[in-house]
Amino acid sequence: MLPTEALEESAAALLDYQGKGFGIAEVSHRGKEFDGVVESLEAIWMVFKELLRPIVAELLKRGCGARQLEVEFRRRTAGGERRWIASRGQPTRDQSGEVVRVTGVSIDVTTRRRCSPT
Repeated sequence: MLPTEALEESAAALLDYQGKGFGIAEVSHRGKEFDGVVESLEAIWMVFKELLRPIVAELLKRGCGARQLEVEFRRRTAGGERRWIASRGQPTRDQSGEVVRVTGVSIDVTTRRRCSPT
C-alpha cells in the first residue's frame, strides 16, 4: 500500500508539476522536464523491484512448477505496521523450463483478513 503522502503528492502533480503551472500529463517527451520524470520513475522502479524480489521468490518456491501461483503473506510497512498481501501470478518459462518472468498482481487484503473469522 502506498503511503498517503505519496498519493497526495502524485495527485497534486497531475494539476501542477513542480510548481510549473502545468500538470504532469502535459509534460512533453521532448522537454527537459520529461528527463526529470524519467529519472524519478527509474529511481522508484529500483526501490519497487527490490520490494518485489522476495514476493516473486516466495511465489516460485511455493509454486514449484505450477501454472498459476497464489500466496498470502504479511509484510511490515516502513512505519512498522503489519499488512496482509495477496499475490497471484503466472510464470513465463524459457525453452528449458526456467522461469524468466512472473506476471501478476499483489493487493493489500489486510481488512479482509481482519474481518474474517479465524
